[in-house]
Amino acid sequence: DVRAVDPLIKALADSDEEVRSVAADALGQIGDVRAVGPLIKAMADSDADVRSVAADALGQIGGARAVDRLRESTKDSDWRVRLHVVAALGEVGDPRALADLIAALNDLDGRVRASAAEALGRIGDKRASAALEAMLTDGVGSARSNAALALAAVGAGDSGDAIVPLLKDEDSRVRSDAGLALGLMGRNEALGVTAPDSLAGHGIFAFNAVIAMSRLDTPEAREALKTAAKQAQVPAARKLATRCLEVSTTVAAVEWLGVHAGSSFDVLAAMALLYLTDPAALEALDAAHRDSRRWYVRRAAANAARRIRRLAGREDQPASAPVR
Repeated sequence: DVRAVDPLIKALADSDEEVRSVAADALGQIGDVRAVGPLIKAMADSDADVRSVAADALGQIGGARAVDRLRESTKDSDWRVRLHVVAALGEVGDPRALADLIAALNDLDGRVRASAAEALGRIGDKRASAALEAMLTDGVGSARSNAALALAAVGAGDSGDAIVPLLKDEDSRVRSDAGLALGLMGRNEALGVTAPDSLAGHGIFAFNAVIAMSRLDTPEAREALKTAAKQAQVPAARKLATRCLEVSTTVAAVEWLGVHAGSSFDVLAAMALLYLTDPAALEALDAAHRDSRRWYVRRAAANAARRIRRLAGREDQPASAPVR
């Protein structure tokens, strides 16, 4: 309710840091641009939690002023704040933050490095390719995973050779994400991980595997999909593989946002559509953002829709509102 904006702005000056945090969070959910100035001021709050929530809120509202302040805060003294700041810059997707996010790939904290890699993938600028490729050997698994997916997202197909070794990574999640990244790039090497994961994997492993194989235009990949459609241990993976044999990957993922919205795959579908960047998914993503009962599905759908609109040059069209 926009009527709450003024009282919430006043609450940003409350003596209790918890009240300030709640106010910042609420302002981000409302998404009123009148809150940008006060939230920018809150980025100098003495409490790191308040600064973190203010960064989230600025990322949800967006705009040039918000981006400028977030860029400054990539050097905040607290790693938690930096983590929220780079994630917020990824949500906004402003290419002006490219250099700041590339610098954040060298952050002392691995969680911040991983978040920066993910943010660069959302921006989708190939100028980040070299820095992301260097991240493929990072000591933190999530950083390696996010770098591989980001390289696929920015369209750095020539980085596929550097991702292939991750198919044998000691971390199963890294192997899965590397398989998805290579699948998105159209690299048949992905089958080394995706074929077995589609059969025996659970949750994100099975979903990644099926999506990756559906993007490979080879007889081997199609046979692997047929096998998954019949033999995958996870029923949802069998259904998804079956649909990917019948329709495009985008259509299959969209169906998991709608008809199968109650399954555990709905948030994974929204995340996959972020990388597929097909404008045909916008209506379904907006509906998932509006109607899903789970906040993380709404947020994933909003992020995917925002990125698709930006890359398709549709920023002037109505976009998903901030997550409520």
